[in-house]
Amino acid sequence: MSLQKIQQQCLEGRLSISEAVNLIDNAIGGITRVEYNEGLRFKIYNHRGIFSLEARGFSRKQVPRLHALAVLSYFKAEENESDFLGGVHISREVSTKHHMNGIYEIAERYGGLNAL
Repeated sequence: MSLQKIQQQCLEGRLSISEAVNLIDNAIGGITRVEYNEGLRFKIYNHRGIFSLEARGFSRKQVPRLHALAVLSYFKAEENESDFLGGVHISREVSTKHHMNGIYEIAERYGGLNAL
């Protein structure tokens, strides 16, 4: 299954966030980095390449799941012991750079780090 198809099924609610992250991780041989900027870009890296996912054009209902997909992918890269995790920037209150409390809240809302 393509990464775009996994993302689509996740945002439609047919896959849980953790299932989608694990499918992406397995499909590319391990997530090593995530770059997510709200409404601009969503890229997932492995040790050999960069994979672009859609970052805009979603319904209000789908956006929280998109954020959770980015956040849990970031934590999956951390779990995979990557040296360069990238970053997830959703807003001034939710960012891996300076506002991790918001990142942890999103992760907990969708099953927490134990779900990975």
